Amino acid sequence: MGKEHTWIGMETGKWWREEMKKKALHIAGGNALVLQIEFVHLGFHFGQPMRRIKLWDSLRTSLCCQNALTALTEALALRALNAQSTPIFLEQGLWADCSGAFVLQQSVSAVACGFSGLFFGPDLCSNLTLQEVMQQYDSYKDARNACSDFSSFDDACNICTTAVLALRDDLLQSSSKTGEKDLCGVAAVVSVASESVNNASLNDDFFRCLRLLDKPDKYFKGLFGMLV
Repeated sequence: MGKEHTWIGMETGKWWREEMKKKALHIAGGNALVLQIEFVHLGFHFGQPMRRIKLWDSLRTSLCCQNALTALTEALALRALNAQSTPIFLEQGLWADCSGAFVLQQSVSAVACGFSGLFFGPDLCSNLTLQEVMQQYDSYKDARNACSDFSSFDDACNICTTAVLALRDDLLQSSSKTGEKDLCGVAAVVSVASESVNNASLNDDFFRCLRLLDKPDKYFKGLFGMLV
């Protein structure tokens, strides 16, 4: 990343992936309706922690929150895979219990990153289930197929990201709330990630590919927030 940004323990490492999977989530007592998440930030970020970025062309946050969003999304994807008729997002009370500071970087939390609104609600994208996405949206099938093979990474990645955004836009178009772009974006990524979350190599490629959608957020005027 050059002199400006230095990372230790990047998300593409196998160790990071396995530790994330073990520590990021636990389905309590075999009950797939309950999810306990302990976020573990497994990368330190030095340089300009307040540099703003737009992740996945959907969420406005800080550069140091990239790994946090990956952790959250992987946890929700595995939960969705194991409980396909359960809403993708946690209820607000459960989510509040999961949004504390990261163990290795206390200054980073889901709240500080602007992710506190990613919970179950009355609008379409906030109460979707994986089963509904799979059954009702052809764009999900397109994204699933497009993101299933990264052997030719550059070409495949462009096709994959285009398909993920198409799914997000389909979900957003079905929603009655235009401000759900952040939730629809995460719901789309969680749905597609559920196909690869148990395949470490494919999952790493998928989330590495999503970084192509990240861009500097030049127009954000607040300190922390999400796209509305």
